[in-house]
Amino acid sequence: MQAPLSWVYSHTVRFLGAVKVAVRDGRGFVLIRRGDATAYYFRYGDITLRGNAAREYLSSMEVIELTLCKYTDEEFAAAVAWCRAEGVPVHDNEEENVVADGADGADGADLPQDEVTEPPASLSLLAEMDGIILAARCTEEEMEVLAGTCPDGLACADIAASLWESDSLIGSVGAGSLRYFFLETPAGHFCAVPDGESILCVLTDRSVPLGRVRSLVQGLLSEQ
Repeated sequence: MQAPLSWVYSHTVRFLGAVKVAVRDGRGFVLIRRGDATAYYFRYGDITLRGNAAREYLSSMEVIELTLCKYTDEEFAAAVAWCRAEGVPVHDNEEENVVADGADGADGADLPQDEVTEPPASLSLLAEMDGIILAARCTEEEMEVLAGTCPDGLACADIAASLWESDSLIGSVGAGSLRYFFLETPAGHFCAVPDGESILCVLTDRSVPLGRVRSLVQGLLSEQ
């Protein structure tokens, strides 16, 4: 549907999720928690707008293309975590109230950074992430694409073979067991992780840092 951004605020009082927005060739989203805008993100070509900059730009448009995507509480928490990881300002009054209510009797000291945990990145937002080519779960014969598309020539059997060969090499030198398989090329990054009877793999372009690839994989493992 097409409407000004102001329509979102007056028609989402019971809505929890993301409102995807499109203006010309630009794409983005607004996270909404029951009428309150939690985060704004918009990308046009090489230009990325976050927070107030995105809000002001979208507000200046007479009409924009809007698509409502409803989330569960867990999906919304994951979306908020993605925004924070990508440097998108988050203003979540309900979350702040929960934190305040749970602080009774605390001395107010900040937790050490390594004790702070965040929910994993949501599959529903993978398509919005810059640089993600493919996220998939595969066996030696089948591939379940979670996000993106599988490049021509990438076969499940080859992924499995590379993983098991690497595990065998690690074992032969007495270096323990394989946890992550990373491959860095001039074109991008590939990560494969054994997970039970299947393999979770993520393929990105060079714009995604290796640390972000690893945190994304950890998040997907937690979601499955």
